[in-house]
Amino acid sequence: SIFQSESHNQQKKQISSSTPPNNNKEPSFVTIVMPSVVNYKERQRRLTAIAKTWGPTSHAIYVIHNLQEEYPTPLNDGIHVLQVPSNITFDDGLPRLYYVIRQIYENYEFDYAFFVNDHTFVIPEHLCHYIRNSLNSHGSNVYVGHALNNQEEAFNSGAAGYILSRPTIQNFIQALEAKDPNCIADGGNKWLQGNPGLVTARCFQRSLKAISTDTREAKKYHRFHAYGIVRMVMGKVDDWYRNKHAKLNDILPREFDSSYAQVLEGIDCCSSETISFHYVESMEATALYQIRKDLQTNPAMTDTELSNLVTKLWPNDYKLLGGYSRMLPATKTEDWSNLLLVLRRISTSSLANKCHQ
Repeated sequence: SIFQSESHNQQKKQISSSTPPNNNKEPSFVTIVMPSVVNYKERQRRLTAIAKTWGPTSHAIYVIHNLQEEYPTPLNDGIHVLQVPSNITFDDGLPRLYYVIRQIYENYEFDYAFFVNDHTFVIPEHLCHYIRNSLNSHGSNVYVGHALNNQEEAFNSGAAGYILSRPTIQNFIQALEAKDPNCIADGGNKWLQGNPGLVTARCFQRSLKAISTDTREAKKYHRFHAYGIVRMVMGKVDDWYRNKHAKLNDILPREFDSSYAQVLEGIDCCSSETISFHYVESMEATALYQIRKDLQTNPAMTDTELSNLVTKLWPNDYKLLGGYSRMLPATKTEDWSNLLLVLRRISTSSLANKCHQ
């Protein structure tokens, strides 16, 4: 099987998969769905939407604190649940991440783990293709995603998601056991508890020498996105986000060039091999999944047909979109045309049917 799981009181069991067995020894992966710190009350709906859309083919593992509140009626979908012990609270970001990393390493078989949260929308075939075709040159020590500048080192956005290789996870666990000061943090630091990725990034780069790298397609188009597709197309991203792209070439000149500082928008916002979007609530996730599916079934769909499909399926209320998303642009505008083009680009690429785990 691709990977296996066990709980503390259960023997190992095979994970059922909707995809064929991994007989060709291609790299395998799991997707770890961490709790988002935003809009907890909608988490149950987001997890249910993920289970009905991208979750099964991404081999999703839900990290859960309260099963009854967060995922009370699991679907028969191959989704796995990793329940966090009660002594680790929802606000204990670092202890939770440390626990999860140990558990997945000890109890699951995989070559790579993609860490996201429940606000992330994942395109499984693009993730699979990237792992199998773009990570070979990185060697065994892999820490990749959407790199941002944290002054002293680069870190990969936890919102957009980042990929760790199994050897990187193993080395990280050993560093924790050795109490490496680069890999642990003061438990009272609330900022780091809410942003544990900053601590792990410091550890990966300073102690493990797992360096962030430029993951853009053709050194131009981003694959991993920290915002939803509408905000990316319209260029409606926050100033802090733009600023975090600057001067990465000063920190890691071998990995980044000056073009990385510019956050592109319009049709250039997103790679045709886009792997993730973020701040995607349940109804937007369902809509985006269905639109991509319909475009793959009917790539000759006219712009009028696609426009009608998008306006029919997409949430049309701010309350349904969530505070960090944006309403659709007005039809018959440049932003609308660009959105349709990007939807086609990420839906009808040649990767759609080429990656079967």
